[in-house]
Amino acid sequence: MKRVGMAAALALLGLAGCGRGAADQNNAAAPAEAAQALTIHQIMLGQVVPASNAVWAIQEAPDDAGWKAAADNAQKLVDAANTLVSGEHPLLGPGEAVQGGDAPGASTPAQIEDRIRTAPDDWRKHAQAMQAASLQVIAAAGAKDLDRVMDAGNTLYDTCEACHQQFWHPEQAQ
Repeated sequence: MKRVGMAAALALLGLAGCGRGAADQNNAAAPAEAAQALTIHQIMLGQVVPASNAVWAIQEAPDDAGWKAAADNAQKLVDAANTLVSGEHPLLGPGEAVQGGDAPGASTPAQIEDRIRTAPDDWRKHAQAMQAASLQVIAAAGAKDLDRVMDAGNTLYDTCEACHQQFWHPEQAQ
């Protein structure tokens, strides 16, 4: 799997932790309203990054619990993809910042939000591709097929990179 550059790719995602959870524990809003209130930053760092890292960490055939964990983490990615395309989510919330936003040539939050706003079909396409690759991981884990999990993981990686290159750092696209 193409995991060697994954840490760098996630860093290029441009999102930094800010100490806030993915959802406010004191929020009494309905689940749909709570999901609507999430920022892209919270969805990425709270759901996508840990779940994708768990999928990419598979190096050899795991035990039954490991296969289940792979499928469960892929399901989290499916759910995150659904959340990303459900309604509008601001990029950042109060106290959140784009990592490396002060580096020369780095995209600003306004530029990133503008790219998402002006290409909603592409945004959905990337989320659907993440979902499709994640569903492949689920099927492969269910079959306990390491090669298929790794192939689906590579597809997931490429999907993430394509989205990052379009929305977060197009100036670094090759």
